[in-house]
Amino acid sequence: MTDPKEPPHYSGQEVRQGEIILKKRRNRIIFISGLALGVLFLIVLQLMTV
Repeated sequence: MTDPKEPPHYSGQEVRQGEIILKKRRNRIIFISGLALGVLFLIVLQLMTV
């Protein structure tokens, strides 16, 4: 039996993340808008520091 204080060990195969599945148009728009908003935020932040 393993020591109960030790955290469990997971292999890379077990913790692999899933795919992003965007089947509906609304979900794609929200996802892409979020990515674009993040990039826009970084650009504005960079311009403000100059």
